[in-house]
Amino acid sequence: MVKALNEAGFSRKDYRVAEDISQTSDESHMENAADEYKPKDDFQYYGQEQMDAISREAELKTEMAGTDDTFADIDTSQSDFVQNDTSRELSSMLTQAEQQVQDYDEATRETADVPFVGGELGDMMNQYEIQEQYREEVENLRIPQFCVKGIADLFGNEYDLLEPENLSEGFSLANQDSQVNFELSTGDAVSIDIQEQGEAVPKYKKVNKVDMERLQKYFDGLSNRGKRRQCIEQISKQINKNDRYPYEDIHDYVKRALSVLRDDELELVANSYQIYARKIQEKIDEVETVYRKNQFIRKIDTGAILCHETYSLPKLITPTNAIDSIPYSLYESEADNMNGFERQVLDAMVGTENVRWWHRIIDRRGFYLNGWFKHYPDFMVMTKSGKLLLVEAKGDHLDGKNSQEKLILGRDWQNLARQGYRYFMVFDNKDIGLDGAYKLDTFIEMLKEM
Repeated sequence: MVKALNEAGFSRKDYRVAEDISQTSDESHMENAADEYKPKDDFQYYGQEQMDAISREAELKTEMAGTDDTFADIDTSQSDFVQNDTSRELSSMLTQAEQQVQDYDEATRETADVPFVGGELGDMMNQYEIQEQYREEVENLRIPQFCVKGIADLFGNEYDLLEPENLSEGFSLANQDSQVNFELSTGDAVSIDIQEQGEAVPKYKKVNKVDMERLQKYFDGLSNRGKRRQCIEQISKQINKNDRYPYEDIHDYVKRALSVLRDDELELVANSYQIYARKIQEKIDEVETVYRKNQFIRKIDTGAILCHETYSLPKLITPTNAIDSIPYSLYESEADNMNGFERQVLDAMVGTENVRWWHRIIDRRGFYLNGWFKHYPDFMVMTKSGKLLLVEAKGDHLDGKNSQEKLILGRDWQNLARQGYRYFMVFDNKDIGLDGAYKLDTFIEMLKEM
């Protein structure tokens, strides 16, 4: 019988055997109260007939276990209306979902070639497309940039875009020039830090009076040797917050840079060590840029750096301020952040009648020459004969070392790019005597002939 109960789904946990319990008056009272709620499946409540019936039911379930129940004995006529209503509701929901998917797919196909940014963000931006008459031409245009040979990808492209950081391979601060100009115009201490979120741009604020006094008290208690060591440690940590260089290299470089200071000058360093750290960082950037330039020239000469047509102009630009009144602009409107001389150069170029289209390159967002530094020329100009010019407009007061570096990089680009590409630096009236640099009137006469 127990076996039959087990096969029917019962287990030893589903029954209890009555126990003889000695009763006190209180226990008897509690048991009588519990008897009202005692479950009816206890064995002590089943007679022989009930147990025989359970056994027969278990045997019947065992016989039917291997058969498929067709549920033919169930009358579903009463539930037809429920089934029909549910089916209609589900069918309607599926139809609506399918239609929404079709509508979305069609909208996606229709807007696949539309570059506009939608939503609230798009409403806050000036968005301008390439003018219709230039779209097909520009779609196939690829502008050369400097590349280095890498590992071929799935599409067979084995050239990687050169980044300035690629040229720092092998750079070490050991034996680098550490002569730093420490002339300061302020004795205020500032706290400089790099934000954990967003761009890694150093931010600074003036140290409050309490922190300043605490720092001064601590520093006053150090020996001259301890003061120097403290300054070196503070500046080294400040410079190397992003772990750009091995700490030992930074420490040794800072030590050499501060070695020119007398012991009595260290107090000023302690009060303004963040400013000294910035000046040393500027010197490190300077010597590293020289290293990168030398590596760039060497790799150009050995053929390790090449020019490949990689850059495609965006279908849409989003300048903060825009102008649409100058003819032949590539986009519906162009960035309007030009100074007086840049606007003068643009008007003169457009006036030659040899400009098919022009584009104002947006600094830090548009096309750039990628050498030992990133150079964003002012204008990109396509002549009617199909030559593409990069033009950098410089007022006569802007002919320093930075201009010369840009000019060298631009002419290297011209030499490595194929025949149809040119780079020019344009001054107002000053002739700096460098290849590729011209006075405005001379450049305009040349443009007419291109």
